[in-house]
Amino acid sequence: MFNENGVAYAPWVSQQIDEDAIIKDLIKKEKYSAEGKNKKQTSILDRGEIVGSEGMKWRMSDSNVQLAWSTGGEANNQGFIVEKRPSYGGDFQEIGSYQEVGALKSAGAGGGKYVYTDPSSAAGSWIYRVQDCDDVGKQNVLCQCFVEVQTESENKAQMGVLVALVGILTAAAAAGSLLDPAMN
Repeated sequence: MFNENGVAYAPWVSQQIDEDAIIKDLIKKEKYSAEGKNKKQTSILDRGEIVGSEGMKWRMSDSNVQLAWSTGGEANNQGFIVEKRPSYGGDFQEIGSYQEVGALKSAGAGGGKYVYTDPSSAAGSWIYRVQDCDDVGKQNVLCQCFVEVQTESENKAQMGVLVALVGILTAAAAAGSLLDPAMN
């Protein structure tokens, strides 16, 4: 979002959003809805349009980030490239490719489910994205997600705050029940 002078309200976010892709997607949706019920089924490689993708999910597995996504169709898809960058900006760096990792090769035209574990997981805020690569080498962004990886000390501090908060709430409830005349 921009103010009347064209200045972004949140410039750190405007660098993470591909507004041109969003506009193109909205135009496609309007065009297809204008055609009525004859909506065209496309593959995930049709000019970046994603059909049947459920997005990307993540979880921590032993101190590594594990990513998972699925597709509904992969016509002419060779496989996937996984990239990451710090959330504050910078360029995406490839961390896995279908050319080196068998699990990132396409499951075929019918689509499939994929899991990839980042071997270089480090504490911090990261943006992960998956690109598909077609038979002629064209890459399209399929999905992306924000991941916050905490250090062990941050996890311990968070647990300490949680325990303290539970203790305070328990003490407040006990004091409230002792001071409430209806309870006595």
